[in-house]
Amino acid sequence: MKRLQLSKAAEVIKVKAETGKRIIKSMPLWRQHNALVTAHFLLAKQVAHLYAQTGLVDPLTPKEQARLTQAHSLLNGVKTIRAHGEQMERDVADGIMVDRNAGWDEP
Repeated sequence: MKRLQLSKAAEVIKVKAETGKRIIKSMPLWRQHNALVTAHFLLAKQVAHLYAQTGLVDPLTPKEQARLTQAHSLLNGVKTIRAHGEQMERDVADGIMVDRNAGWDEP
């Protein structure tokens, strides 16, 4: 019985590894991250709009709001870095020489 359980556990590990490999192949981690960040900002915009339209009170505690504000700040920093990188990519595609070490406004 123990041998069968170990065999099943080993097979589950192999299935998880294959699943992970296929997920990464179809959507690399950077693309997953970008999708999550985009979804976060769009959902936050929708919620803010709903609060404004309905007069609902934000249900977050002050501590939760502070954590959310900090998270937004960090994500906005990433958006700034990404925007600079995207501009550099466009410049390279247009044949413009870029200094990969210049212009980064990191948080």
